[in-house]
Parts: sequence; structure tokens; C-alpha cells
Amino acid sequence: MHLDDKWGLDHGSWSVVKHLYPNADVPIIQMSIDYTQPASYHYEIAQQLAELRKKVC
Repeated sequence: MHLDDKWGLDHGSWSVVKHLYPNADVPIIQMSIDYTQPASYHYEIAQQLAELRKKVC
């Protein structure tokens, strides 16, 4: 997993999120599924991201 901040949010995500959080006070990370990787790869990433939620809440 790596950060690519060159593109910004996809318009499909941004058009929804801007109404949910108009103050832009919630961190948003857009992710894509890597079809070359097995489901276990994505599950492992989800487990790592769950740890971040524990730190914020």
C-alpha cells in the first residue's frame, strides 16, 4: 500500500463526501481494489486500517 496524492479525490467520492462533511474536518482516504491481489491481501490491509480507527475514536 502506498499514498498517491497527485490526483486528489475522485469526483464520485468528493461529490458525496463534501455534503457529509462540509467543514472538511474528517480525514478521507480513497482506496482502490487491486485485482491482481487475492482477497487475503485486501483483508490484511483492512486489519491494518482498523488499528487507525482505534487511535482516532
